[in-house]
Amino acid sequence: NPASRSITTRPIEQEVGSKAALARASQWLQTCLHETIRGKRSHSSCFKPADGYMPTRLIEVVVNDDQYELKLRETKESPTEPYCALSYCWGGEQPIKTTRVTLEKHLNHLPWEHLPRTVQDAAIVCNGLEMKYLWIDAFCIIQDDDADKANEIFAMAHVYRNASVTIAASRAASVQDGFLGERSATLSINEVYEIAYRPKKSLILGSPLDTRGWTLQERLLSPRNLVFGSRQMRFVCQHNPRGITDGWRLWPEGNSVRQDTLENSAILRAELGSVEPVSSGPELVKVLDSWDRLIQAYTHRSLSYPQDRILAIAGIAQLYRRILGDKYFAGHWRSSLSRSLYWKAKDPSRPRPKARPGPSWSWISLGGPVEFPSLSSAE
Repeated sequence: NPASRSITTRPIEQEVGSKAALARASQWLQTCLHETIRGKRSHSSCFKPADGYMPTRLIEVVVNDDQYELKLRETKESPTEPYCALSYCWGGEQPIKTTRVTLEKHLNHLPWEHLPRTVQDAAIVCNGLEMKYLWIDAFCIIQDDDADKANEIFAMAHVYRNASVTIAASRAASVQDGFLGERSATLSINEVYEIAYRPKKSLILGSPLDTRGWTLQERLLSPRNLVFGSRQMRFVCQHNPRGITDGWRLWPEGNSVRQDTLENSAILRAELGSVEPVSSGPELVKVLDSWDRLIQAYTHRSLSYPQDRILAIAGIAQLYRRILGDKYFAGHWRSSLSRSLYWKAKDPSRPRPKARPGPSWSWISLGGPVEFPSLSSAE
């Protein structure tokens, strides 16, 4: 059809969990990981998982006769295998999770019928991407073991950086909601469109996932995100930062304070070991500006527990520490304290949390959004 060259978008796959939709997502992923042109990776800017790295625990996903059989697996001394990670909203206390009491049971079996819909959907996507392993925090971290939680939170940067892809359950406000199933491409359900529909920007809905504090670093640390939104499925990587979609190409779903990718690629380049620590000059200012913008975006998001304010961004801080070669404490960098202490609460009337998660001079001590006036004056 000659017109297909001019009309490049295609109708949305309304059943996003269908074999056709997941096959398309698998093709996007394989292209990013493995496609070569003239002997070179076409997505050379996209970080590939490190050889030899595996998280402490993974969920093994096996399908026999269309029946899903899941169990937790400890990976010590196991060969390296590709895996997916899940980014999702807990939406309250988890109905099933790994604790010291349930660990042995989960290592034997995770009953499918008792798993929340978002976990089931993640397993379906993992299988559709032809992968066998899945990382989900509620299961792969022992939730009532403080030592295990501390170790795994510290390792979170590696978990997401080395996942083949992160499945982002953007449309689900709770682990019980799920993110697969039928979608509507438009709010006007009675209208018929002859060609792929491109909605007005005002119709792009904000995502529940984009309101949560922990999920910002999960998105930024992940080289590849497969995003299941309210209107579209989107594959985002460094090579395609705006994303490849299953229909139209448009603005990412989300609110005005979301920051999908940093304005510079310093984090990725540092992780690849291609730069020395930045200590002075315009490049240092650029990196510090990106950190301040990141904090502004992060503090607009909510956390269930105020004490997580410092933890939920610790993975990104690890990478910035490699870039800056600086000491990090309470959300600030020692060499730029005179600059970074000049912050203010967006809503000064908002009370601080009763149990302060950090010192009063740090933005961590607040429970709401902060701003850095130096950024607005420089822009």
